[in-house]
Amino acid sequence: MKNIDRKAAIMMLAVSIIFWAQMPGLMNPFSIVFPRAILTLLTITSLVLLVRTYLRPKGQAPEVAQSGKAQEPGAGAANAGTWKNVIISVVVVAVWIALLDVVGFYVTSVLAFAFLAWFLGQGVKHLREAVTMLVIIAAEIGVFYVIFAKLLLVPLPTGVLF
Repeated sequence: MKNIDRKAAIMMLAVSIIFWAQMPGLMNPFSIVFPRAILTLLTITSLVLLVRTYLRPKGQAPEVAQSGKAQEPGAGAANAGTWKNVIISVVVVAVWIALLDVVGFYVTSVLAFAFLAWFLGQGVKHLREAVTMLVIIAAEIGVFYVIFAKLLLVPLPTGVLF
């Protein structure tokens, strides 16, 4: 897993650099507080993840593949599904962002995150599990909606459906 962790850390550091470069363009110093805090957290966690990929616990040797070459622990076939999951998750988030203004925050968020929970989880084996999952996701998104739209007065996208 270290190989994919390293790639993810580098990618998130690149995203951090892009956003840090855009920070000076923000006008109001009060509007920059929350984005700066989140960006600082993203940068720090990316750096920690990157450093951890180069550290190996004492006594742990690299795994040896059948070919006789040393490889990172978790590399190979186990990561094939991981990359597929990452790509599909990125596509789902991109579609979610594209549909926010059209459909609305609440409905789009519930559908996108329900799909991600189903796809990345173990799958739904029974109707009761599906209903429970949807209720929990709808409640979580509802809490976020109330906090941002009603308490913090942050306008959220209101499309055709809410």
